[in-house]
Amino acid sequence: ASHANSHRMITELTPAEMRQEASDSRSLLEDLSGTRVEGYRAPSYTIGASTRWALDILVETGYRYDSSVFPIRGRRYGYPEGPVVPTRLATSAGEIAEFPLSTLSVGPLRLPVLAGSYLRLLPAWISVAAAHDHVRRNIPLVVNVHTWETDPEQPTVGPSRRAAWTHYARIGSTVNTLKRVMRVTGFASI
Repeated sequence: ASHANSHRMITELTPAEMRQEASDSRSLLEDLSGTRVEGYRAPSYTIGASTRWALDILVETGYRYDSSVFPIRGRRYGYPEGPVVPTRLATSAGEIAEFPLSTLSVGPLRLPVLAGSYLRLLPAWISVAAAHDHVRRNIPLVVNVHTWETDPEQPTVGPSRRAAWTHYARIGSTVNTLKRVMRVTGFASI
């Protein structure tokens, strides 16, 4: 796949394009890192009810686990019917381990926490409370942080004011929030 296509959402891909991108990106990452790539995360968590077919392709192309399901009802993404705890999902090509992103239940609502911009933009106390809630309920936490979100010195580039705000707001707080969350319990890489 061309580099220009490498950030397309699964919702924008045909199954053939998804198969090519999953295979090509895995090969590229393995060549660059010198290590086997077994996990996948879709751009903007775009594996949901209408794109569950992508899990079949991930199994077919050699991935052993996925962490693309965000079990929330969101404006651009979300899979509210998806699993809320790590599980194995059946596909037509075999099973794949799914590590859904963490959520915090508040009454009937399931709120996104501990992933990407939510980890950065929400007050640290909410992230810490979510971590404690998961530990109390004996539910594994999935924390997702982008390395760029730990670098307040990165150059500012953005197509619009809104994108710039959501991309750069509170970027200096990410490391402190992450440290506070990591003190709640033990963590390991998936």
